[in-house]
Amino acid sequence: MRKSRHAKFQLLVDGCATDLYRYAAWLTGDPAVAEDIVQDTYLRAWRALDGLKAVKASRYWLFTLLRREHVRHRVLPPARVAQTNCETMTADTNPFDPNVEVCVVRRALSVLPPDECEALILQVITGFSCDEIATLLGIRVSAVTTRVARARRQVRDSLSGATTSRSTTARA
Repeated sequence: MRKSRHAKFQLLVDGCATDLYRYAAWLTGDPAVAEDIVQDTYLRAWRALDGLKAVKASRYWLFTLLRREHVRHRVLPPARVAQTNCETMTADTNPFDPNVEVCVVRRALSVLPPDECEALILQVITGFSCDEIATLLGIRVSAVTTRVARARRQVRDSLSGATTSRSTTARA
């Protein structure tokens, strides 16, 4: 019994551990807090594992637990992106450095409204469909579709402006 429970839990966690951490890091903006929230999510999942009936629903269930843990940790408002060394980048920085690209994307995401950014992150990073995101967030599918479309458009516009300025900097 114990062994099969452990195997069930391992199968559940292995399927989305990376996505859970990425989502928690996005919610908190702090890798250490994200790790704490993910660990607390695992603990709650372990305790409630016997109540999980549909294995297909396990991914939603874990993400719902994670969102609740985030609220419990009172990390509000969520940081939309983790800040690293983006502030130290200068005009002399190689515009084709992968770190610069990460910073450009982070800046583009940081100006999005939190609800649009969350929907985009859930779709792009975790691979949830609009139906799944709607279920997870407790909103209509049409609202998710609108949020994702707006976020994609804003990020695309922001990145096309950043690409233009990066290529101008590279030629200078």
